[in-house]
Amino acid sequence: MKKLLLILLCLPLLFSCGDKNKTNKENKDEGSLSKEVTVEMLNDVYTGQGTITFEGHKYIGEFKDSKRHGKGIFTDAIGSRYTGEWKDNNMHGQGTRTWASGDKYVGEWKDGKWHGQGTGTLSNGDKYLGEYKDHMQHGQGTFTWADGDKYVGEWKNNKKHGVGTYSWDSGFKYVGEWKNDKYNGQGTYTDVNVGKYLGEYKDGKKDGVGMLTYASGDKYVGEWKNNKKHGQGTATLSDGEIYKGLWENDGFIRE
Repeated sequence: MKKLLLILLCLPLLFSCGDKNKTNKENKDEGSLSKEVTVEMLNDVYTGQGTITFEGHKYIGEFKDSKRHGKGIFTDAIGSRYTGEWKDNNMHGQGTRTWASGDKYVGEWKDGKWHGQGTGTLSNGDKYLGEYKDHMQHGQGTFTWADGDKYVGEWKNNKKHGVGTYSWDSGFKYVGEWKNDKYNGQGTYTDVNVGKYLGEYKDGKKDGVGMLTYASGDKYVGEWKNNKKHGQGTATLSDGEIYKGLWENDGFIRE
């Protein structure tokens, strides 16, 4: 199973905002973004626009009560860049973040995390478009791998979970239920070389009751366990021969 889009480190809080209780003064300034904002200004509860640098990091944008608040651009010392909205020193609202590696996220943020609708693109060409929650793929979304594979459906905590369709570039396809990144529940798997299975899955394997129709015309209807015919079932061969009865580990035992 393809490795999902990796979680990247959150942006740390880099600037001291001072103690608001030290003064009630508000230094409101409608100056330009090039205005230098100093630590002393932040300690004096600064509201306005400006630029501040700290240990190789740089923020250009709006401040409110000495916090990054409004629209602004943040660039860190290792080449990461965020352009968008801020609230109380956190990335919050609409924004775009790019990494030196070429990875990119465009979309909604909440309290410094990807949250809401967004698009995450890795430098290798993998791409996720959909819902996020607390920095993870969560809800409805589409993940497309660079090699052509694609999953469309539900996610939970960065894993395929719920109902979804996975299509391989080779032509294979699974449509059905998922749990923790594995087929689980009712589903249909189509193998262009072998045939089609319609039935129950457990932990990524055929398990329960299901029907497998082979490309050759043979068919098995019955019980499965760990991807093998196991229990009561009927196999009908393309030449009309029938095996009905007890199966064990993919072999017919007796009628």
